[in-house]
Amino acid sequence: MAWPRTEAATASGLCSSLNAGGLLGRGFRLKRTACDRADHAIDATGLICPEPLMILRNKVREMARGETVSVVATDPSTVRDFTNFCRFMRHELAESRRDGERYRFVIRKG
Repeated sequence: MAWPRTEAATASGLCSSLNAGGLLGRGFRLKRTACDRADHAIDATGLICPEPLMILRNKVREMARGETVSVVATDPSTVRDFTNFCRFMRHELAESRRDGERYRFVIRKG
């Protein structure tokens, strides 16, 4: 079983990893998103329901009000799960998008 990698300081490493080592070409820069500016990051790629939601829930419980966490997942059910989680717990789903086979979210703790 693969456990998610978390990064407490920023999510910029997770969201802009394609540009590491010049993989995108010299002079090319990724557009900065809310994902780049998140306070915490969770990599839930390869995990299936309910693991991504449980990991998100535990991370949010550790966070201070107003802090953000970015999540990258591959399970399509995370779209429904994270939307309902934020609505029920009164957190803000600041970003939700699909990027190929990956789903990217930014949640701000309410």
